[in-house]
Amino acid sequence: PDTGEIYHIKYNPPPAEIAGRVVQRKDDNEETAKTRIEKYRKVESYLKSAFGDVAQEIEGNIPPAEVWKLTDAALAECK
Repeated sequence: PDTGEIYHIKYNPPPAEIAGRVVQRKDDNEETAKTRIEKYRKVESYLKSAFGDVAQEIEGNIPPAEVWKLTDAALAECK
């Protein structure tokens, strides 16, 4: 909490000088992640079936400015 940084045990471990102070959330585990992904997929499936004729998928793993450009273009098509 002191640094405000987020770490990952495997992919982004904390520096040695603060590793002893880092805490892991109780819900930060594989079971919770699987449950959240399952819930996401159910909601996603519902949204696609309910709004598939008007919805557009936009890739979110790109720079925010690019996401906005794609979102803005999709909204412009709705007018």
